[in-house]
Amino acid sequence: MSNDARTKTMISPLLRTKLVPPRQGRGTLPRPRLEQLIERVAETTLTVIKAPPGFGKSTLASAWAEAAVVRGARVAWLSLDEADNTSERLLRYVAAAVERGFEGDDEAELPKDLSLIPAGHLSTLLLNALARRREQCFLFIDDYHCVPEPVLTEALEQLIRFAPDNLHLVLCGRTNLPACLFAHIYCHACLEVNTDQLRFDVEETRDLLLRTGVPILDASDVLDLHAATEGWITALRASLINHPQRRADNPRLTKSISGVFDELINRLTPELSAQLPHLAAVKKFNAPLVERLIDGAEGRTFIAELERLQLFITGLDETGEWFSLHPLFCEHLQRRLSPQDIIAALRRAAWWFADQSAWTDAVRCALAAGDNDSAQEWIAYCAMGMVERGDFAILLDWQRQLRDRLLRPSVALRLALAWAAGLAMSCTEAREQLESVRSESTQIENSELYWECQALEGMILSMEDHSEAGGRLAQASLQHLERSPWIYNTLLNVVCFSHLHANNWEAFYSVPPVLYPPSDSHRCLFNKVYRLCVVGLGEHVQGRLSQAAATYKEGLRLANDEAWGHPVLRALPSSFLATVRYQQGDLVEAGRLNLKSTELIKLGGSLDCVVSTIITASRLSSHNAAEQRARHYLDEGERLAHSRDWPRLSAELLLERTRISLLENKQHEALACARKLEALNAAASPGQWEGYSYQTTLAILWCEAAGLPLQASTGAAEALIEGAERSNRRLMQLQLNAGLALLHWRRNAPDGAIDYLLEACRLAEACEAPQLLADFPVREALEELAAHGLERKALSDSQQAQLKRYALPSRESRTNAILQHAAIGLTGKERNILALVAQGKSNKEMARLLGITPETVKSYMKNIFAKLGVNNRAQAAAAAMANGLI
Repeated sequence: MSNDARTKTMISPLLRTKLVPPRQGRGTLPRPRLEQLIERVAETTLTVIKAPPGFGKSTLASAWAEAAVVRGARVAWLSLDEADNTSERLLRYVAAAVERGFEGDDEAELPKDLSLIPAGHLSTLLLNALARRREQCFLFIDDYHCVPEPVLTEALEQLIRFAPDNLHLVLCGRTNLPACLFAHIYCHACLEVNTDQLRFDVEETRDLLLRTGVPILDASDVLDLHAATEGWITALRASLINHPQRRADNPRLTKSISGVFDELINRLTPELSAQLPHLAAVKKFNAPLVERLIDGAEGRTFIAELERLQLFITGLDETGEWFSLHPLFCEHLQRRLSPQDIIAALRRAAWWFADQSAWTDAVRCALAAGDNDSAQEWIAYCAMGMVERGDFAILLDWQRQLRDRLLRPSVALRLALAWAAGLAMSCTEAREQLESVRSESTQIENSELYWECQALEGMILSMEDHSEAGGRLAQASLQHLERSPWIYNTLLNVVCFSHLHANNWEAFYSVPPVLYPPSDSHRCLFNKVYRLCVVGLGEHVQGRLSQAAATYKEGLRLANDEAWGHPVLRALPSSFLATVRYQQGDLVEAGRLNLKSTELIKLGGSLDCVVSTIITASRLSSHNAAEQRARHYLDEGERLAHSRDWPRLSAELLLERTRISLLENKQHEALACARKLEALNAAASPGQWEGYSYQTTLAILWCEAAGLPLQASTGAAEALIEGAERSNRRLMQLQLNAGLALLHWRRNAPDGAIDYLLEACRLAEACEAPQLLADFPVREALEELAAHGLERKALSDSQQAQLKRYALPSRESRTNAILQHAAIGLTGKERNILALVAQGKSNKEMARLLGITPETVKSYMKNIFAKLGVNNRAQAAAAAMANGLI
């Protein structure tokens, strides 16, 4: 793989403090004439706040963000800096900001750190995710001027051009946006707030003076101050700090901002003015770091004094721990330091961050100080620990950023990078790192290094869907790596996975649990969650769906609760759980879970997870009357099967495409898919995955049952049923029995058909998987067979109940399904109104609460009635509550 190709696979680390809006200072002045523009912002696709530094762009944007939250909208915030110099990095931050904006929402889809998603897919992922949201979404991007225009264009053009109606972008910066970003936006869909609008007018200058407690001035003083600052907010605030000490013979403020800063600093105590510049060397600081950078300072007292004097200090987090100085102020302060002083401060900060194990900040400061040796040492020191904690995405990004500096990485570092790449599903890169270690290491036979290489090879094979070979290597390596807990636990998971695919259930349940030091459970988070997914999958294929769901839920809880987890780690149990809920018939819960994980799993999940996720997403789309989207998921899966060389995924997708084609009466396409499965099965090497025979047989059963010119082998199907029974794969038994029931009905053998259908219904009840029968193609024939079976007098009461429940869906369930499909079209505003209707609010009350007119409420109610197919408010509220809409 070339360096460029590797670079594309690397992931940028995300600094969470950049996703938090700046806190409003105590002296912030409300500006109703600007804040009320949120009404217009909510009607536009793109809003641009453009002005030189210090005009209150971020303050206004944060006020709009707060107002949007009050209105019930979802708000995402991103502050950019010069490090965001690639479209990949910018888009990852945008995605992380959106995910943070939906924290606490069960329907949120995006992760905090999109470690396994190719950059080229991020815009599409974001647009698709936001388009499916019911509420209004506001995305604030601050300091866009820090990003080169080509990068900004590449990153944001698609987001702006294809923004859904509910997405409102607000961009704040100092320069003009590239003209091409406006090319596809109508004038009424864009709002610009510029310098003239942001300037304080005379009244606002007066109000600011009064709010900050400055002694009452006469009109001439206010006019002089306003004229001197020209409404520039930063200069105004500097003047307020200086004002009490201003001499009477010097009433005017220096017009240059540098002059303002110089005058401000000169008014400080000599001690403070000497100490303050040392903070300008770092981008952020807290109390302990202040004490490291400034000899003799008490950190909390120092920061409190800066806040009291309003020395352009900004809080970076909600807890009030981290702060920064205004960039202009920092730039000005740095001029008071020599280059040697700046380097010394950066070195101090780097070592302090290293002492706190804040490796990202430590490496960044070390590199800024030119201390490449320390940066490389720290990366090598912490690399494997980061992999163990799940921070392998950051490690891979460091590799991309520091590749030229890491000219000769150590063996340990290369192994850590290989583990990281393997966990990130970059198996080609993982193998390259592994082979470089093997080729340069001599006499490693039976050494600890040899067995770690063997263990890594086993994990890569498992990720590539060669579970048997991977399991053998893992099993052979276990006894040699007991002193490496994380690697040992990873090998246990590989072994467990290989037993699952071999249907060796006794060995599967005999694999020891994940072990970890009680004092450091975070280190094995990936091991723990992955094991729960493997165990859940074992329960799932054996038809124990309730146990599988409980196991997946525990994995999801761990992934959500632990801060170390990356997004695909959370998506793994979520996607598997979505499939279980779907097969249990809980389409609403399945849709919620699947929606949160589909894009992530397609782009970075393991094979079993991809199979489960794509087919569930496709079937959910079909239930929502989105046939084209259902086929789109299958197309995406096929591209993934080709790129990752996963024939098993191709077999699963061909079977699903056969099913969809039969449901849509596309007989030639169904035949083509079945023929492809036959060819795939014939080309499979001896001992290759058994599923090719299963999928091929089931597809041919369906096709002949639908009257297509294919001859199914009942003997082959019955042999597969016997094999599935021996291996306890009850879901496979269920599908094959239902297929044989349809085949016998087609061949005019009703007695045999009824027997097979009864067995399928029994399994559906035992497995709690009614949806598998409900999704069967040739549905009309299945219902005819069930109705005929109910006429058989020898049926027991339980058998009659099973036929009615699983083969003849009730009228009520069909009505609810239709209602759920219709409800998909409800907008966020319509759902809010439905919630108020359920609370018994009148039109006037709803209008007042939502800030609209009663006539508008009536219009919304008419749309709601039409979409839900109801005639009055009571029916609408009942339908909404019954289907989980409110």
